[in-house]
Amino acid sequence: MLYLSAILTIIAGCILLFAGWRTFKGLVTLFGIIIGGICGAAAMAIFSPSFVLTIVGIVVGAIIGAFLFHLASFIAFPILGGIVGVMIAQMLFPNAYSGFIYWLVVIVFAAIGAVLGLVLRRIAVIATTSLIGAGLVVGGVMQIMNGTSLMEPFKTGQMDSMPMIAIFAVALVGAVIQLSGKRKDDKK
Repeated sequence: MLYLSAILTIIAGCILLFAGWRTFKGLVTLFGIIIGGICGAAAMAIFSPSFVLTIVGIVVGAIIGAFLFHLASFIAFPILGGIVGVMIAQMLFPNAYSGFIYWLVVIVFAAIGAVLGLVLRRIAVIATTSLIGAGLVVGGVMQIMNGTSLMEPFKTGQMDSMPMIAIFAVALVGAVIQLSGKRKDDKK
């Protein structure tokens, strides 16, 4: 059973490591379809117990849900970037200004953060999925090689830098592969 869980961990890690961006886009759409379909079915069940209308509600809800989740995932990054911009403004200028100038600085930083959040959306997802995928791959390999999990050093307090170096090296390879996949997609 130890080897099965380790192999499944490595497979999941490879999917995130090398196809994290595509996985992210697919999961956002899938969640939208599922939640939209459930909401559509629930809405139609309120109005009519008809099987045909319930199916129509599921289909329409799934389409609307996929659209809304895609839109929400697109809007979330500029919002998060704007929040980070406000936080940076607060750190750089803590109560240095009062009134109009202070709020002008905060708004400018929020706008810059929002634009960066929109522009760096893909890079943020690729970096995150590469790191998570690399952690899963290295953790699975450690589990096979010596029967310990990646979390064991954290439990015992004896940190070894080798797994962390391996995670960052594997994550870098995964990020480069994902970013090079973008160029291939652009040429098509």
